[in-house]
Amino acid sequence: PVFEGYSRLTAPEMFYRVGNARVRQLITLHAGLAGGSLKRGLQYTFKVAEAKGNVTFSLNPDQVVAEASAGKWSADKKTLTLSAKEAAEFTVTLLPKN
Repeated sequence: PVFEGYSRLTAPEMFYRVGNARVRQLITLHAGLAGGSLKRGLQYTFKVAEAKGNVTFSLNPDQVVAEASAGKWSADKKTLTLSAKEAAEFTVTLLPKN
């Protein structure tokens, strides 16, 4: 990834490039249920432009409960794969397991 800047006008938003794809990542607080308890976590809203193929998002499912607005999770929930069209705008919500 090549960092291209950030904004703090409302919530933090990062701008970076991965290969030819340009990524905007907005970070907001989120509250939801995980393991039957109310937890505070993060929600990432991604906008990916100029992707030339599938886009992947990886995480450690041992530490977080994750949901996504688009794409398909691998069987082990470690990798989310999205088509370039799905990656144009999607959200990933992360809540801690503990």
